[in-house]
Amino acid sequence: KKANRSLEVIVKNNPQLGEGVSLLSTIYTADDKEPAAISVLKKGADDNPSNIPLRIKLAQILAKNADYAASEKYLKQAIEIEPERYALQVALSSFYASSNQVDEAETVLRNAIEQDPQDVQRYLVLVEMLSSRVGVKEAEETLLDFIQKNPGLHELKMAQVKFYDKLGKRDELKAVLNKIIAEDEYSIE
Repeated sequence: KKANRSLEVIVKNNPQLGEGVSLLSTIYTADDKEPAAISVLKKGADDNPSNIPLRIKLAQILAKNADYAASEKYLKQAIEIEPERYALQVALSSFYASSNQVDEAETVLRNAIEQDPQDVQRYLVLVEMLSSRVGVKEAEETLLDFIQKNPGLHELKMAQVKFYDKLGKRDELKAVLNKIIAEDEYSIE
């Protein structure tokens, strides 16, 4: 208790001490004082306009307490601070997917693909989200579309093999492997 009060004083006197704000919110949460944790994180976010971890932590607690609008607000603030940071985009998309806002989740992931169209992982995260939230057919069609539009991204074809393997579609898997071999894209000279 005395240590908690000391930390409260330190945070009050040093509002830019993001680590202190985060620690204090963790203590409040552990003591079943989530309203106090939310309050200290909101003030911490206001006092530290470029602190992403505080916004992420606040968004998580708010989502846990079903305050989805506020959670979304802080996730979007984090992205505004670092718009190119893919992990933040995935976090926002995951938030949307878990709150049944699949269209928004898809939009975020498609925008992330546009930011770095050579990053195969971005395509695969979208396909996986569609597979789990919309349906396998939609995910497969999206993956096929990506392969058609990006013939130079050979990893997408290998992802298609893994996709069919996961679904137990052996005939489709073999057809894709035979096509890859026929195209001789992976030959070593």
